[in-house]
Amino acid sequence: MSGTRWTRPGSDASDVVLYTVAGGGHTWPGGRPLPEFITGPTSDDIDATRVMWEFFLEHPLA
Repeated sequence: MSGTRWTRPGSDASDVVLYTVAGGGHTWPGGRPLPEFITGPTSDDIDATRVMWEFFLEHPLA
């Protein structure tokens, strides 16, 4: 898994983070596996729920 972050400077700064999961299927990383013949493999490289929650904690709505 790798992540790339873009930040817009200024007082209204915002972040965008793109995570790429190599070898993952069309599933939720770190989630319950679905039938692999339909969705592909489920990656355990990251817990997407935890990563997303941490992002929102860092960027609360003002």
